[in-house]
Amino acid sequence: MASLGAGQRTGMSEADDQTRLVAAGDTAPGGGVGMAPGTLLSHTYRIENLLARGGMGEIYRARHASLGTEHAIKIMLPELAKDQKVIDLFTREAAVLRNVRNEAVVGYDGVVCDQDGHLYLIMEFVDGPQLGEVLKKGPLTPDEVRLLRDRLAMGLGAAHEKGVIHRDMSPDNVILPGGRLENAKIIDFGIAKLADPDVRTVIGGDFAGKYSFASPEQLGMHGGHVDARSDIYSAGLVLAAAAIGKPLDMGSSHVAVLEARRTVPDLDAVPASLRDEIAWMLEPDPDDRPQSMADLLAGKGRPTAHGAGAKTGATPKSKLGLIAVVVAVVVAIGGGVGGYLLLGGGETPVPDPDEIVVATAPPTGGGTGTTAPLVADPLTPGPAVDPLTPGPAPDPLTPRPGGVDPLTPPQPATGTGMPPLPAAPGDQVASLPDRAFIDREVGEILSGFECANLSATLTDDLQIMVTGYLSADADLQRLVRALSSVQGIRGVIESASIRPWPFCAAIGVLEAQASLAPGQPGRPGIQPNNPSLVYEQGDLLIVTASATRLYDGYLYVDFIDKEGNVYHLFPTETRRDNRSIAGQEVLVGGGPGGFPGDLKLEINPPYGTDMLVAISAPTPLFAGPRRFDEKASPYLQVLSERLTAIEREGHANPPIANYLFINSRPRG
Repeated sequence: MASLGAGQRTGMSEADDQTRLVAAGDTAPGGGVGMAPGTLLSHTYRIENLLARGGMGEIYRARHASLGTEHAIKIMLPELAKDQKVIDLFTREAAVLRNVRNEAVVGYDGVVCDQDGHLYLIMEFVDGPQLGEVLKKGPLTPDEVRLLRDRLAMGLGAAHEKGVIHRDMSPDNVILPGGRLENAKIIDFGIAKLADPDVRTVIGGDFAGKYSFASPEQLGMHGGHVDARSDIYSAGLVLAAAAIGKPLDMGSSHVAVLEARRTVPDLDAVPASLRDEIAWMLEPDPDDRPQSMADLLAGKGRPTAHGAGAKTGATPKSKLGLIAVVVAVVVAIGGGVGGYLLLGGGETPVPDPDEIVVATAPPTGGGTGTTAPLVADPLTPGPAVDPLTPGPAPDPLTPRPGGVDPLTPPQPATGTGMPPLPAAPGDQVASLPDRAFIDREVGEILSGFECANLSATLTDDLQIMVTGYLSADADLQRLVRALSSVQGIRGVIESASIRPWPFCAAIGVLEAQASLAPGQPGRPGIQPNNPSLVYEQGDLLIVTASATRLYDGYLYVDFIDKEGNVYHLFPTETRRDNRSIAGQEVLVGGGPGGFPGDLKLEINPPYGTDMLVAISAPTPLFAGPRRFDEKASPYLQVLSERLTAIEREGHANPPIANYLFINSRPRG
C-alpha cells in the first residue's frame, strides 16, 4: 500500500426577499435601469436579459463580447449611482467581499463605473437550483446533510476569516450548481456586514435576515451582538430544514419568533444521528455554540448532549477541515424562475446617504512566506485565475518577464527586492501621468515576484485590477503596497490567489506548455472518491481520471504534495500502457473495478493541501513509467522540457492539462 502525505417559503411574503426574481427574457419596467438586450457595457459585456431586480439595482445576464463567457452584472439604480458617498461605500464593501475566495462562496469581481456613468458589479454566473427548491422534493439523507454542512462551513469559514458575516443564511441562499450538493455555493452576501461593529454598510444596521433562519442575537437577544456565531446558528437551521425537508417552526409573529429562540428548538423530526450536532449549533446563547466553523467540524469543546433536541449521544463524523481561499469569478444563480442574484439590496431600505460612514476594508490576512496559508483554491478544477477573464476596462498592463526560475522554491523575502515605498500621492498630484507611464511602472512591479503569474488591468477611473497568483501572502501585501504607490493610481483591486510552492511551479509549467482554460470541454477529468475532497489519516484515495475527449493519446495522473514530492499514479510499473482513446476513464488507487494489483493510496502525514494533475498528450511524454515518487523540482523541469518539445514537433493536438486540490487532516 502506497502512503501519500498529503425552497419551501419561509412564511414571509415575496416582498421580504432580498431581490425579486424575474423570468428570463423579461425587461425592466419604468423606474429601473432598463438595459435593453444587446447593450454593450464598457466595450466588453453584452447584455442578454434581465434576471432579477431589487431595491438597489437590477441583475442582468451578460456575455463577454470577445470571449463568449457568461457573467452576471448588477447595475446600481441611477439615483443611487449619483451619490458619491453611496458609491464609495458600495465599492469598498464589494472590495471586502472580493477577498472572500472560496469554492463554496460565489465570486465577486469588483465594481466598475463605465463611460455612461453606470455603476455595476461583475459577478460569477452559475446554473443550478436553490437548496430550497430541492427540499420541496423531500429531505436529504444524513450523509447528504453532513456533506452540506461541510460545504457551508467551508464557505462561511472563509468569509469569517475575512471579517465578513453573512447574516442571511437560508436554503434560498444556497445554490447547487448542476444540482450537486458537493458543489454548493453560498450566495447573496448583499446584507453581509463587516465584523467591525463601527462599520456601517449600504444595508444599514437593522435586522436583515429572514425570521425563519435568524439567530437570537439578530433579534436583539443576548446583547444583540452579531458575529460569526450568528451565521452558525442560521446554518444550523438550514441543516435542520435539509434534514426534515422543510424549515423548523421558528414562529410567525414577533413574539413567537422571540419565544422560539429561548431554548434549543424541537429536533424530534431530525434523524437521531444529526440531532446532537445541530442542537449544538442552535444553542440560544452564542457562547454555548461552536465558536467557529473550524470548532464545529473538529468537535472542539463539544458537550456530549445539547438541549431538547439532543436525544442521542451520536457524534457525526466530520468530513471537512481546512478552509480554502479561492479564485474570483462572477455570479448569478439559476434558481426556480430562471435566475437568482447575489448582493441583493431587495426591499431593505438604503440608509440616508448623510448617515453612511465610509470605512476602509480590512487588509488581506498577514503572514510571511513561511506562514502563508497553504490552502489556495483546493476545490475548483483548473487554474485559480482564468487568464481569459477580462478586467473591467480594455487597457491591459503587460508584465515584463521575471527572469526567475519558478521550478525552484522561492527564497523568503528579504526586503531587498523592493525598497520601502512612499505613501500614495492621492489627491496631492496636480496632474495625472499618462497611461504609458503607469504601464511601465506596473509592469516593472509585476515582474518582481518569484513563482508568480500576474496581470493587471487599468480601469477608466485609474484603479488597477490585479489577477493571477503569487506564492505567499507576504508577496500579495507587498504587491498591493507597491501598486498603491504608483503616481496617479487611485486604488488597487486585488484578485490574485496564493499558490505556495510547489503548486505555483506546477501551475506555471502547465500554463506555459499545456492548455488549462477552465471549462474547456476537452480537458481531462479528475474525480476523487470523496466528493468533499477532504481526507483523514488512513483514508484511501481513489481517483477516476478521464482522457481528453478531443483526441486519442496518452494519459498521465500525478499527485503533488505540499512538501515538494511527486507521486506518479498513472502510468506505473504495473500499469505501463497509458494509451487512451478519447474520453476513456481510468481508475487509479485500487478501487472496486480497478486494475488488479494496483497500488493502494493511503493518506498519511504531513497533512494539508495536495494537488492532483491529469495531462492528456498526443504522444508519450516519457519513454516509460517514471519511478513512483520523486522530487518536484527535477520532475517539473523534465516535464516542462518535454511539453516544449511536443509543441516544437508541431502536433495537430496540443497537450491538455487539468488539476484540482484535495485536503487531508488527522482522523477524528
